[in-house]
Amino acid sequence: MQGGDRVRAHSLAIAFFLALAVLLTWLVAVTAGSALENAEHAVLNAASLGWDIL
Repeated sequence: MQGGDRVRAHSLAIAFFLALAVLLTWLVAVTAGSALENAEHAVLNAASLGWDIL
């Protein structure tokens, strides 16, 4: 495989997986702001999880 073919193959693979990631996660991105019923509890949970990780 020559250098140009290798770059093209990698570019196609990156484009494919990027498109796949967008396709599989677009609904989460669109509804992320309105999906939480009680934002205060969600923020508290996120802070607790962040605290546990650190």
